[in-house]
Amino acid sequence: MNKATESFNQHEKEVEELKLELNKAYEFARSRPHNQETIQQWRLMTNPSENLMGGVLKLWEKSGKLSPAFIKSSRKQIKSAFNAIIELEGGKIRKD
Repeated sequence: MNKATESFNQHEKEVEELKLELNKAYEFARSRPHNQETIQQWRLMTNPSENLMGGVLKLWEKSGKLSPAFIKSSRKQIKSAFNAIIELEGGKIRKD
C-alpha cells in the first residue's frame, strides 16, 4: 500500500499480481466446506465496491495516486480485516 502514493501506472503489473493472489485465496476459501464466514470476509476484502483492499486498489487506479493519510487510515481497516480472516481460520479444528 505504501506504493499507492506513486503513480498507479508504475505499479499496474504488481497490482494485477496482488489481485490474482487475493482471488486465489478467495477461491481456496470457497473450496473448503463449512467456510461461509471466511468466504464472506474474502468477498468484502476483494470487492472493488467496498472500503478494503479491492476498493483501495480500484480507487488508486481511478485516482492515479493516493494520499499518505488515506493509505494510513485504509491500512488499519485492511489489517483488521486480514486479522479477522486469520482468526477465523486459526479457530478451526484441523483434521489431518
